[in-house]
Amino acid sequence: MKEEGLIRAVGVRGLAAGIVNYTIGAGIFVLPALVAVKVGAAAPIVYVVCAIAMALIALCFADIGSRVSISGGVYAYAGVAFGSYVGFMVAMGMWISMIIASAAVAIICLDSLGQLIPALSGSAARAAIIVVLYTVLFDVE
Repeated sequence: MKEEGLIRAVGVRGLAAGIVNYTIGAGIFVLPALVAVKVGAAAPIVYVVCAIAMALIALCFADIGSRVSISGGVYAYAGVAFGSYVGFMVAMGMWISMIIASAAVAIICLDSLGQLIPALSGSAARAAIIVVLYTVLFDVE
């Protein structure tokens, strides 16, 4: 009888799952660890307070979403209440915060990669990887 062994191959789906796992791992495990370093033993309290604040914000979005019938997200919500200029400023603020959040996860991924491959921990290598990463991810044709 021939003994079966493990197949040592990673396909496209496996590679994609690994990348998603790495990104989520950076967001779920590394970011809370950094918060714990900054605030110490109060980290669980900080997370509970943030969870309550996020729940209130989500409830506000749900309420305003039921009252404003036009599309446009935060731009429409703030625009209806305060005018188009405030709507624009709120939408731009949200857009910038999303970019900063994405950059934070990218930096944490690069820090972890730099631990594995020390040659990639320099400033020039990190900048090049980030430029290539975002160019590949956001290449629109």
